[in-house]
Amino acid sequence: MQYMLILLTLTVIYFTPGSLEVLDNDKKFDFHECSKFFYKQKEPLGLSGQKSARICQSYKHNGVVSQYFATLYDRERRIPLYSAYIFKGKNKEKRPKNITWMIEPQLAYVNLTKCMADEKAVTDQEQLIKSQAVNNDYKMLYKRNPRYNHGHLNPSMHQNTNESKNATFTLTNIVPQTVESNLNWSAYEQSILNVSGYYKCFEIFLITGVIPTKIDPSERVNIPSHVWSAYCCVDQNGMPIKNGAAWILNTVTSLPQSLRLQELENILQEVPFFENNIQIFYEGCAKSFI
Repeated sequence: MQYMLILLTLTVIYFTPGSLEVLDNDKKFDFHECSKFFYKQKEPLGLSGQKSARICQSYKHNGVVSQYFATLYDRERRIPLYSAYIFKGKNKEKRPKNITWMIEPQLAYVNLTKCMADEKAVTDQEQLIKSQAVNNDYKMLYKRNPRYNHGHLNPSMHQNTNESKNATFTLTNIVPQTVESNLNWSAYEQSILNVSGYYKCFEIFLITGVIPTKIDPSERVNIPSHVWSAYCCVDQNGMPIKNGAAWILNTVTSLPQSLRLQELENILQEVPFFENNIQIFYEGCAKSFI
């Protein structure tokens, strides 16, 4: 009887929301407080890599810890596979300036702070470097090939407060993206504002991800071949109004291409890295929409 009580107590502790902000690949966002960033609180199907971790992106401001978006992070390639977040409407806050790029301490050690932080938050620098991308990785990449810069998956322009914008400046939300591809991709990001206004969306659930490339032992940070994104616009009752998608090559001459949601899922299903049962939004966010 005493053994059963101890086991039950441990089980309750283990599933307490917020106990960990980094979840291993066998644990899903569906049972975590970060499930709120997914349509119907269901994470995508078929996009998880073998050595990935789920991050509930938390940021501390004035002593208050808040969650701002969710990321599936490839530990082996040291890039995010996708970031999921909610766009709630146009805002007047400007892009943060002179902000320090942050890292995720719990990727190094699960007992560290659950908030994104400066690299100094992890005293064991060897373990930090082993666990994820660090600022020096991007500095060295740009030195070798200056055509790349920081490509946001969850862009600061889609956030409506200073704190939520700051929270996007973590290296676990960044991939190496060509300057041209990054600049041209901003046209798609801007188009979400138009979708929100035209369809009068109460909220827009977005998932923006990448198609990773084969691991190159000479590069610590993987350079993806494409960036893709899908959105699900809902009304005040959470009912779907509109969905859509886009993708772009990570090259110097690329332009974003608009897609139907089903088209994007079909494309991703052809990528050997992913599974063949991909569903980005639960029940397709009403796939019958044109």
